[in-house]
Amino acid sequence: MIFQNYIASTRSLDELVGAAFDGLRIDFVDQARAMAFLAPLKHKSPITFQFYEHCLRTGLVALAAATHLQMSRQSTVCLFLSGLLHDIGKDSVPLSVLGKMEPWVAEDYAALRPHPMDAYRRLVDVFPDVADVVVRHHRFQPHAYPDELPPLSGAMEAGLVESLAGVISLVDLYDSLHRVHDRHHAPTRRTGEQIRQCMLEIRPEQAALTRQFYEAGLFTTVLV
Repeated sequence: MIFQNYIASTRSLDELVGAAFDGLRIDFVDQARAMAFLAPLKHKSPITFQFYEHCLRTGLVALAAATHLQMSRQSTVCLFLSGLLHDIGKDSVPLSVLGKMEPWVAEDYAALRPHPMDAYRRLVDVFPDVADVVVRHHRFQPHAYPDELPPLSGAMEAGLVESLAGVISLVDLYDSLHRVHDRHHAPTRRTGEQIRQCMLEIRPEQAALTRQFYEAGLFTTVLV
């Protein structure tokens, strides 16, 4: 299971994330906490490592989105950390599901459904605003989950939490559509333009924001 790359840089994802931490003046304690939450994905297996890098890319694109949307520093930091940590619960999903090259079926999706709440439980006492955003990042799709949301834990207002979660949901989808599938032992890769069309078809209610992100260069049809 692999993802196609769209980030053109001579630096590694880890280096880019480190630079983002420094640029946002996030203190070393919170940096260490964030990376500790990501460590199981990074080290458990080559399969979970792919989702570790998915989280890094989602965080970096979310940061670019926050900058483009001229968010406050508090919202920018929250959006960046939410992107980095949105999938930490996937370290508890069976590797047979995470590493599946064929498209996921109903049983696979059932195995995935607990991961936002798993992430929330880990994050809520450390990054409560981030936990509120992360637990909602699959609420913007057909068959949204979790079915019941916990009450807000952080200081952010409900409308802002929903707005940030919507951005994370969109960025998460964008990166996920770069995943390579295997149909009849033939790897299937979407072109950049096919990914753009999928974004508009899958999330019609977010089409205006999707187009805005493409026009601003946050999303790209160029694969590297």
